[in-house]
Amino acid sequence: MLTLGVFLTPLSTRIFEDPAGWILSAFIAACAFAVALSLYSIFRFSDRADQVKWINKSMIFQLIAIGVGVAVFFTLGNIGTALMGEALGVALLVIALVLQFLARKGVIADEKLVKSIDRIR
Repeated sequence: MLTLGVFLTPLSTRIFEDPAGWILSAFIAACAFAVALSLYSIFRFSDRADQVKWINKSMIFQLIAIGVGVAVFFTLGNIGTALMGEALGVALLVIALVLQFLARKGVIADEKLVKSIDRIR
């Protein structure tokens, strides 16, 4: 949801102003894959090992989206209070990555807990 929230910030309007068009395509594709893979990994809760793999793939696309967002942010120049909306867009992408990392860590911890309980049985 945070990744989709970037499209409500001024950062997205700056990305849509791309004259070449490839930055816009890369950003939309990276965000779409990050969101789709995150949603898919949520529904893979029955197979935790597979869920971690899908979260890892989603994190790669999230990093690409962050890279494009940071690149656009720094090319705007005159970094200061005038670019707070754009900074918010980049911050949303970074927070989404942190939450994906925490989700991955939680799934791994849950898998370890289930394996330790299976040994007790």
